Amino acid sequence: SSSSLFKPIASQFAETRSTQQSVRMKSIRHLAGRLLLALAGICASADARPYIDTTTAFCYNATMATGWSDATLDREYVESVHRKTIRRLNTLPWCLGNMAQGPSDCKDLPPEPNATQACPNRTSCVRGYDLLLTPPRASCRTPRILYIHGGGWESGSPWDDSYPVHTSKIADRTGSIILSIDYPLIGGWANESGKYVGHAAGILDYALGAWQWLSSHGHHGQNCSEDDVPAMFIAGDSAGGSSAMALLLTLHNRSKEGSLDSLPDPAGAFFESPFLNLAADSPSYYSNNYAAFPDEKYAREHPDTGSLTGDIWFHYTTSDVSNVGDPFALTVINAKTGLRYCGCETVNSTRPEPALPSKCFGSCGTDTSSQAQLKHEIFSPFWATQEQLRGLPPLYFATAANEVMASDTRVFAQRAAQVGVHVRAELFEGMWHTFPQWSEGCGSGSPLWQGRVVLSHFGDFVRSVARARATCPQKLRRPTGGRGAHAIDVHEASGGSPSGPWVPIVPLGLDLCGGGRLRGSEAQGLR
Repeated sequence: SSSSLFKPIASQFAETRSTQQSVRMKSIRHLAGRLLLALAGICASADARPYIDTTTAFCYNATMATGWSDATLDREYVESVHRKTIRRLNTLPWCLGNMAQGPSDCKDLPPEPNATQACPNRTSCVRGYDLLLTPPRASCRTPRILYIHGGGWESGSPWDDSYPVHTSKIADRTGSIILSIDYPLIGGWANESGKYVGHAAGILDYALGAWQWLSSHGHHGQNCSEDDVPAMFIAGDSAGGSSAMALLLTLHNRSKEGSLDSLPDPAGAFFESPFLNLAADSPSYYSNNYAAFPDEKYAREHPDTGSLTGDIWFHYTTSDVSNVGDPFALTVINAKTGLRYCGCETVNSTRPEPALPSKCFGSCGTDTSSQAQLKHEIFSPFWATQEQLRGLPPLYFATAANEVMASDTRVFAQRAAQVGVHVRAELFEGMWHTFPQWSEGCGSGSPLWQGRVVLSHFGDFVRSVARARATCPQKLRRPTGGRGAHAIDVHEASGGSPSGPWVPIVPLGLDLCGGGRLRGSEAQGLR
């Protein structure tokens, strides 16, 4: 007020001094409070448990922000592995349209071996060119691998999504020749006959033709038909893992029926996060349901105090409930993908609504009910019978323990082992779908040790099986049953003190000949 201007000087000075003291006391109290908060923060940081290591936390943030992007996928091609574009004489050229009709224009533009897309600039082009990868010093005696890429049967190629990098690493670690095939995707039409081939049966036919070609061709595509066929393997990831298993079961059935003709029996097969259950109702769809605390953005940016659990990739959320997934909606979405893979033209959306149709006139068997298509024993291998599994060659699986498809691996591996199949399945906590394709660490500058372990174990598996095939071939398959060499290993997420695995990871030892474990190459630098 104006009256304060006429107070005595001494009185004004006294009030000023009192005010200054009050301000100083408030400042001291404020500073003390900030120090206490800082100390509390330090204590909280000390008490907070870093459940995942910094590389994994970086990958969570990067991959959830960018999705399946070349920016985070592995980018370092193994330069010693030679690559070559292959057009097989028995190939099936195809063009991508939609499920109702083929494309109006389809140009023949063969991809270069070092291409990053199957079709330049994503134009419509003739597909069906495969990619052959040959490691150094390969010969007609070198093991061979048929690789089937993932992508939900809707996308991808041997050149897309950094697959050349990933397959070059597999060729390097296993010392094997790899044929990565450009099979028909959903919406694919045969270029010459105009027949729709973008379904499960069409993909299987394409893979069988590639298997036949690979049986007589080795390094750099050289004709090796006069030599004995070396150990041959089937491999695949995600949806490609499902088609790879369908190929394996088909060859196995033909072998038991004596109708393989000139096709060789696979020596073994290995898989990354395979989508084995088209019905998408495996137990882990429920138990590995996605959740973020307190919300996704905070959890991604503060892995020490926030939490991301369950499958960070495959989940369905709504704007109303964005931090917890709906496992029942996700089952419908993935099952619709399965029906589209079977060739059901009426399923043109992968949204949770509308519900699954009751009928599906697809290629997954003769029964036209949707559930029968989704549970076909070959195209949905999760539902294969014990008799179909009996006598399979050695199998290896690498899957994230907390992805929704984890049970696809666990259940299949357990059931195969019960009928005498040699099975090794490794599940990694804290990882995500097909995580070995981020082995370089998602751009963090530090490798993802879990991805490096799997790549190393691919090599151990192939070498062990190839060696056993040469020394005890009769013991690789047990057609009469008996308990197989079965192990499911779960590797915990690293955090806190360890900079790598809690339990040291050793080379993948497989007791295939019954005389003690066959050692693979030493797995170096895993930590």
